[in-house]
Amino acid sequence: MTLRKLDAAKAIHSMLSPFHAMTGQTLRTVQYRDEEGSRTQITLGFDSGSLKIQANENDDSIEVTVVPCGSVNDLTDAGSLEPWTTFIGKTLGWGWLAFNQQGYCDGVLLSFDGGVLPQVVLTVAASSIKVGSVRL
Repeated sequence: MTLRKLDAAKAIHSMLSPFHAMTGQTLRTVQYRDEEGSRTQITLGFDSGSLKIQANENDDSIEVTVVPCGSVNDLTDAGSLEPWTTFIGKTLGWGWLAFNQQGYCDGVLLSFDGGVLPQVVLTVAASSIKVGSVRL
């Protein structure tokens, strides 16, 4: 690994740690928070915690943190919506962060059931999280 790659890995390690915490755990719930027509938060509930994915309205970036199960209130159940219906009951495989050319982290990719290719993409645009399926 080159020094440049090592420096980059060190710089984003804490941002990637939420994925490490949930890897191999089963997705149980998916919940959204919508505010004024914008999807500002998605919470993915796993066995021992939740990934809280939130849009930062100040710079249209995306933030991923781990929170205790059930600690986020006032959310709408989205587990019966696509693409989530495909992944409820499956284990988190990989999580990726995507950075744009201006250096902002504005995307997340996820894979489930041991997959090494991304299956879900979450992107922040206009302070709203957009969700899509990745078809490779």
